[in-house]
Amino acid sequence: MPDHFDILVTGDNGQNVETPGRPGDPAIPLGPDGNGEPGEAHIFKGCVKGATDGKPGNSGGNASKADAGGDGGSRTLFLKCTEFVGNTLSIVSRGGNGGKGGNGGTGGQGGQGGDAGSQPKACQKDYGDSSGGYGGSGGTGGKAGDGGAAGSGGDISIVYDAALPDPLFSCQSQPGTSGDPGDPGGGGDGGTGGLNGDGDSRAENGGQGDPGDMGQSGASGNAGQFKQRSAEKPTYQLVLTVLPTI
Repeated sequence: MPDHFDILVTGDNGQNVETPGRPGDPAIPLGPDGNGEPGEAHIFKGCVKGATDGKPGNSGGNASKADAGGDGGSRTLFLKCTEFVGNTLSIVSRGGNGGKGGNGGTGGQGGQGGDAGSQPKACQKDYGDSSGGYGGSGGTGGKAGDGGAAGSGGDISIVYDAALPDPLFSCQSQPGTSGDPGDPGGGGDGGTGGLNGDGDSRAENGGQGDPGDMGQSGASGNAGQFKQRSAEKPTYQLVLTVLPTI
């Protein structure tokens, strides 16, 4: 944009998204049904039934996509001058900047794995130690919000009195800047593994959820056109019109 101008017509900037996307819901707990059944042994019969393993924890919920930034605007101007003094006039029309997209929400936390049923010593030879359930995986992070579209520069039109002594008009029309996307949301934490049958160690924790997808930059705006013409004995010495580019 030029350092000096007589008239500046600027579109409104798009709004930045400050609120991140909705986070993923935490995993639904397994409850008592997620735990394994204890084994059974008889003093004379030995192992009657082996213990069962705990169930894997549920996965965390996925986060929602963030909102896109607001689009930059274009501004309209109608200016009618009954008298124009001087012989130069510089006009700049500029579209508004696109707003920044929101950040994706964080994925929900994975659920805890179920505890293993206790394994009697008499059953360990045949069945081994029972295992706790793996922790549930974390939910996927939310997609980043796209940037807002850049506003376009306006079409500039000047109609001036032919009697004016060689007026010199300098006009420039340019789009705003495209909005930047937000940041993808992080994956949720994995859940804790359930207790193994020894009652001390635990199964593996759930894996971290994947991060959200990247957003896109806002669409580019367009530059406007400039037209000027003279008129014989018009009602106004100068009529300036700036209209949004279609």
